[in-house]
Amino acid sequence: MFPVLWEIGNFKIYSYGFFISLGYIAALIVTLHFGRRVGIAANICLDLIFYSLITGLVGARILFIITTFNHFYEQPLDILKFWQGGFVFLGGLLFTIPFIYWYAQKKRLNIYTCLDIMAPGLALGHAIGRIGCLGAGCCHGRLTDMPWAIILHTDQVSPELIGSRVHPTQAYESIALLIIFFFLKNSSDKKKFNGQVMC
Repeated sequence: MFPVLWEIGNFKIYSYGFFISLGYIAALIVTLHFGRRVGIAANICLDLIFYSLITGLVGARILFIITTFNHFYEQPLDILKFWQGGFVFLGGLLFTIPFIYWYAQKKRLNIYTCLDIMAPGLALGHAIGRIGCLGAGCCHGRLTDMPWAIILHTDQVSPELIGSRVHPTQAYESIALLIIFFFLKNSSDKKKFNGQVMC
């Protein structure tokens, strides 16, 4: 739909990277807020979020490479072109949780408390990031005649669906993740045990 947000000469700001960055900032602010409420120092929260981001990006990229292995087998240098997109959220989550466990052990923190303070921010950050997916045209849905269907023309669209009306699954997911965020925020305010919010 709108893979490039701004373009000044040869300098481009891609919607995918912009909204992923915006989502990270939102997740950081929310995690700092909940960390403060349970007495976790801001510098520890900042480290936890920053290194979780790095770990998550590596995991998300690795899973994307695995799931599209044929392309990267033929074009191995494309593995390094992460600015063009190509991340799978689940891969990030699978890599990040063991890191959080290790970090909590190192800092003598309760792992469940760490997961609780990060869960709402993760949902909000992911909701914002999905807008970047909508802009890039990736992760789209199937053909549809619904009035809210979208037409995509980016290189992230399956070739047979370029110019066709498809479900805006990215928008569906973004709305669902916002609902999850508010649910988790409410759960954080009323939780009875550590780990309740993440569960």
